[in-house]
Amino acid sequence: MALTRRTRILLAGGLTLLVVLIGAVLLAVHLLLQPQRFTALLESAASAAGLQLKLAQPASPELFPSPGLALQGLNLRVPGHGAPMLSAARGKLFVPWRALLGGVPAITRLQLDAPQINLDELDAYVASLPTGKAPWLPRIATGVRLSGGSLLSHGQIVLSAIDVEAGQLRPGRPFLLTLTARNAEAQPLRMSISGIPRSNAAVVALEPMRLRGSVPGYGSFDLAGSARWLGGSRASLAVAGS
Repeated sequence: MALTRRTRILLAGGLTLLVVLIGAVLLAVHLLLQPQRFTALLESAASAAGLQLKLAQPASPELFPSPGLALQGLNLRVPGHGAPMLSAARGKLFVPWRALLGGVPAITRLQLDAPQINLDELDAYVASLPTGKAPWLPRIATGVRLSGGSLLSHGQIVLSAIDVEAGQLRPGRPFLLTLTARNAEAQPLRMSISGIPRSNAAVVALEPMRLRGSVPGYGSFDLAGSARWLGGSRASLAVAGS
């Protein structure tokens, strides 16, 4: 059935109004979230840890399914080093709804898609940490999720299809991290770490701690004990079990 001229005008006007409203909402979200605030928050956290964070392009706001900022070309490296310690093509920062009202910038969750972790650069970073300085415990308000990641060493992929899910990380609160991946022979491995993190001027510890999982060629394991970081590359692990 052919539409009358009046109906076509009404439809065109309605669609125009809808586009304008969507544009207004997106502009409002951008102004309220102020992506530069959260980018600066990330850069500041990286700098405090002695690392340099760069994004290929400014973070862009997203409202659905939850408010956050889309990240493109994330790159985390040791200052002065050519190769990045961590890189990801895409990611998202999840922020609380109160951030839409211009509240204090806070990040509740970080999600990275297909991140690459360079084990050599990670080793170099740990070795560069001052041993005489008190350790610090990074805080995770809600959680971190890495999906489809890979671990590289000497330019070769050691682990692929890495999925990591970590919950809240705060002193005295239960902490859980789960990891699944595939080794160089595409064999699956899995692991979970749980425990109570503790931190003071001399040590960062996870005690009690429990390690469970399975490794190709070695079978399943279930270990309990404690892990301690004394600063720099000084660390200790004491476990017992099957």
